[in-house]
This record gives sequence, structure tokens and C-alpha cells, in this order.
Amino acid sequence: MICPPEIIYRDFYACDCFNLMDSLDLIKSPVLIICGKDDNLTPPKYAEHLKSHIRSSELVIIEDVGHMVMLEKPESVNAEIEKFLKKHTL
Repeated sequence: MICPPEIIYRDFYACDCFNLMDSLDLIKSPVLIICGKDDNLTPPKYAEHLKSHIRSSELVIIEDVGHMVMLEKPESVNAEIEKFLKKHTL
């Protein structure tokens, strides 16, 4: 199924308007940030910014994938999520 251009436009517009960067320090829960090393839409520098501004965060950059890291390397993503959950749950 191909997404209509007007929906794609609205999605990108909403993403462009969404900005909580000034509130990152309010996040107290553990956070796992997963990013594809070759992501051109949200490059690793943004993930690194999140890591440096969210106190209890962990960053995982997965090699040889782009923006759709969870589709490109689902096994790697799932393994990182499982590892994170084991560390942060009872």
C-alpha cells in the first residue's frame, strides 16, 4: 500500500513541529535509545543529543542500518530491548 502524499506531508509537518528538547531533563525513567548508524532522517547525532540530556538513558547505535532499524535488523533491536528490560525490571 502506498501512502498518499498529503498524509506523508502531514506526518513530516507534525514531526517538524514536535519539539520537547527543553523538557528532556524532566525524564526520570530509564530510557533506551536505539539508532541506526546510517540513519539519514534522524542521524546518530540526535540520538547522542538525547543520551546527553536524559539522565538515565542508554544509547545503542546499530551498524549497517538506516532509519528503519527495527525492520532492517529486528533481531539486534529485540536483543537490545531484552537486555535493557532485564537490567531495569524486577
